[in-house]
Amino acid sequence: MPWIGIDTWFTYSEKFFSYVLHPSLSVTAYQTLNSFFHHVTNYNQQWNPEPIFNLPALGKILSLLAISFVLIY
Repeated sequence: MPWIGIDTWFTYSEKFFSYVLHPSLSVTAYQTLNSFFHHVTNYNQQWNPEPIFNLPALGKILSLLAISFVLIY
């Protein structure tokens, strides 16, 4: 969609990543792969005070791998 311009895509990516990385996604009410890995690996005092592991980088990697696996297969 070249008619919407490059600035639109930069804005979209900023909004997308701010949503995907928001701490409230670690609540169990959100039933997505990304939210599951947030819940298991990301500590947040308000949204997720007791994760199984406090390894946010691992959660991001597992989330990307799981989503890639689903998209490929």
